[in-house]
Amino acid sequence: MPNSPPPALLPPPEGIFRSFDDLLSSVQRVAKDQGYGVVKLRASNYRDGKPTRYDLVCDRGGVKYNSTAKKRNPSTRKVDCPWR
Repeated sequence: MPNSPPPALLPPPEGIFRSFDDLLSSVQRVAKDQGYGVVKLRASNYRDGKPTRYDLVCDRGGVKYNSTAKKRNPSTRKVDCPWR
């Protein structure tokens, strides 16, 4: 694929959710309809043993890491997705 810009992605709908899992399910459903996925990168700001912040990222974010030290050349889904 030549250096073409990534397709524009629609943002997930705004709303108030009962739980983080409900929010994540909604975001993942929208992402799947557009051909990508959203995953939890990390949790932070713990209070009473529970995180108060999650960082979500596109499963196609980032760029493929090139290394001449690798023996095998697996394919990648990384396409430098702008959604973070």
